Amino acid sequence: MVVVTLPHTPASATEARRRLVTDLRAQGLSSDDIADAELVLAEMVGNAVRHARPLPGGGLRTDWCVDDLQVTLRVVDGGAATRPNVQRTAEHTDAERGRGLAIVAAIASSWGAQHEGTTLETWAVLDLTCPPR
Repeated sequence: MVVVTLPHTPASATEARRRLVTDLRAQGLSSDDIADAELVLAEMVGNAVRHARPLPGGGLRTDWCVDDLQVTLRVVDGGAATRPNVQRTAEHTDAERGRGLAIVAAIASSWGAQHEGTTLETWAVLDLTCPPR
């Protein structure tokens, strides 16, 4: 499992994607599987930054693990009452916001969110199209 702690800022979505892609390439995942994981993690980190409080210390935590069949992605933040943890769909397909969890739901084989104390963990499991090399 790879664990990455990042600042609670919009730039963290880019940094999380960069680290994820580097790791998944090193593990031999296919380009399609990497692209899907990259998109899902970016959406989850983006939601954490937009809708949730930071963890104590001002950050958020991401982690991922890969097995022969799946990649599991997680984002942990400080939670917030306004953070959506159910799927919402955008009223217009060309809307710039409101599609994040719909994208996660469309790509992931399963996903969800759970509160633990003052934190919120959002997770997604993606089925791999090709086992890692």
